[in-house]
Formats: sequence, structure tokens, C-alpha cells
Amino acid sequence: NKVIISNKDNISLININGAKIWDLEIKSNLSPVVSGNTIFTVNKNNYLILINKDTGQIKFSKSIYSLITKDFKKNLKRKIKKINHIYLIGNKLLLISENSYFIEINLQNIINVNSIKKNPFEISSDIIFYEKEMVFINKSNRIYKVN
Repeated sequence: NKVIISNKDNISLININGAKIWDLEIKSNLSPVVSGNTIFTVNKNNYLILINKDTGQIKFSKSIYSLITKDFKKNLKRKIKKINHIYLIGNKLLLISENSYFIEINLQNIINVNSIKKNPFEISSDIIFYEKEMVFINKSNRIYKVN
């Protein structure tokens, strides 16, 4: 009986009568992902943000670059561009940048980066997950299947 509304400037929770319960100014071109009582999104400055769905309180906010530097001791800030896709798979978030870096983030106990992988293709479609594989279309309209 509540609806989450997201646009490029805000994320809001409203009730079925249309009354706003909370509203946060978060600039993002991504649709947020919801699991249980948590909303996951990445803002335009590549900050991973976790929001309490009921209260609108930000539970976690940290630069993806600082998470990567902490876990991998590499400076990938210049290499990883804007995050274009966010997916929740079990207890992990998969973030995909516009230049095809796949960043897997563990959400159990401590939020940390499990892996970073640069792929040789640019994704131009949504991703379909099917039997432990990802299926998508690249910029040259080729279909890829990745496990």
C-alpha cells in the first residue's frame, strides 16, 4: 500500500492516497532496487546509497571509488566511469559502469567490493539473468551471454 517514485532528482515514498511519506533529493539516472526494507541506488557522483524504505533515512552512503581503493588498493577513479546499471543478486550488488566495468559488492555484514572486471563490450540494453548467466545486447547490436 506504498509506492516508491524515482526520477532523476528525487526518490520518494507515497501512500495509496498520494500523500508523501518522505522525499530525498538524490540525483540519479538509475532506477533504484528494493529488497526488504532497503532501497539501493547510485547517485550521479558514483556514491552507493542505501535507504531505509520506511523512514527515508540514509543507512549507508559511500563513494564507489573509496570502496574500491579500500579493498583493492588501486586507483581506478579515472578508469571507471558513471554507473549505468544496478542489480541485486542474492546478497550482492552488481554495478556496471558505462565503460563496462563490472563491480560486485558484498552486502553481508560489511559492505565491500568482491571483484572488479573490465569487459570488452559496451552494454546497450537491460540485462536478463537466466540460469546463472547474463544476457544482453552490446552497442553493435550483438547478443552476449556471460556467466
